[in-house]
This record gives sequence, structure tokens and C-alpha cells, in this order.
Amino acid sequence: MVKLFFNEYNLKARCIPVIIACFPILALLASFLDLNKFLIANSIVVIIFSVIIIFLLSLYARSKGKQLEKDLVKEWNGWPTTRFLRHGDQTINKIEKQKIYQIIKENLTDKIPTEDEEKNSPEEADKQYNIIVNTLRMKTRGEEYYILLYENISYGFFRNSFALKKISLSISIFIMIGLFIMFFQNNPYHFCDFKNFISYLFIVKLSFNLTFILTIMMFFYWCFAITKKNVKKYADRYALALINTVYQIW
Repeated sequence: MVKLFFNEYNLKARCIPVIIACFPILALLASFLDLNKFLIANSIVVIIFSVIIIFLLSLYARSKGKQLEKDLVKEWNGWPTTRFLRHGDQTINKIEKQKIYQIIKENLTDKIPTEDEEKNSPEEADKQYNIIVNTLRMKTRGEEYYILLYENISYGFFRNSFALKKISLSISIFIMIGLFIMFFQNNPYHFCDFKNFISYLFIVKLSFNLTFILTIMMFFYWCFAITKKNVKKYADRYALALINTVYQIW
């Protein structure tokens, strides 16, 4: 169980999004803990707390990511792998797609829907495409398909990050508000006393300032890097990589 949880996909696609989401919390904890006193005890507490939170949130991210994925697939008009194999989709040009169809017919199955079949029975056509895609997934498990694994990890990372977006933004907002309150409660100077106010800003505990800066950075990261557009981008990249493995397999 432990070995399964700590495989490459789980670590990079599930744990890293959680670690990034928890950065502000971990930084806040570090700023309040006096690591010069009770170093070992404090370190153990932080490590245990971090591992538990990361584990629980990674399970949540996976579950929530799978739920969101269903809605995203509807928005995308089907899985990218299935969509790209359709005759009506122009992501892969016709000449290239005919080569892919030919390789699949010669080595995998001759049950590839025609254009008319696809138009008349789109659901049945998608079922055939899904069978092809699932077979490709089964045949591309191994170190020689590391690029495919990399693309799958990238997609998983963005999907699971997107699942954590609301939680992560809430964490950043609450920490920024909390730091603001603590700063102004302890600030002995008025805004009008600009010189002393700035001086006080620089004598505040360094870890406090770093935590505030990191939290702001994380807020903008979750706002502008973790988007539906990027989830789709990496889903499409993985889909193309999987379809193109037909050249490597056969």
C-alpha cells in the first residue's frame, strides 16, 4: 500500500499539488515555531502534521479531480483521445489520421467507424474509439513509454490542482487576512508616520514577511496557472502522445 502510494504518478500528480497548496500553511507554521528551541520536537511535529495533511488532501484531490473530470469531458465533447480519432475532428490532419487508422486496422482491429457510421451513430462510434484507446493504454505500460507517462503525470497534476483550487485560494486569502491583522495590531505607528511605518516593516520578523510574500505568490499562481484552459491543454497533449504511440508499438 505504501509503495503503491509513493509511486511516481502519485508523488508528482497527487502529492505535489497538495504540497504547493499547503506552502502558505507550512511557511506560517515555520514562522511561529522557534526552531532554535526544541528543534527535534518541533521538526517531528511539523513533519507528522505535514505528512497527514498531504496524504488526506491527496486522496481528496484525486476524488474531486475525478468528479471534475466528468464535467470537463462533457465540456470538451468527449475524451480528447476519442475526439481526436473521430473523422470530424481536425486536430490531427486527414493524411496523418488515415496512417493511424491503417496501422490500427493492420495490428489491432478493423472495427474503425466510417464517416457515415460516425455521423449516423456517434455514440456507437465513440464506443469503438474508446476500445481502441483502452487497448493502447494497456499496451503502453513500460519504461519505453516514459514520455507518455510524463504527459499523463502533467495532466494529472493540473487536473488535481484544479480540484484543489478553491481550497488553495481560500487558504491564501485567510492567511493574508490573518497576517494583515497581526501586523496592524502590533504596528505602533500610524500610516501618516510613513518613515517609522516603513522602518517597522523592515524590523518585522523576516519569516513573517517571507510568509506574506509567498502567500501572495501562491494566490496568483492558483488564479492564473491553474485554469480549465491549462487542464485541457495537458489533456490534449496526453491524448496526442497516446495516439502517436501506434508508430512506436507497431
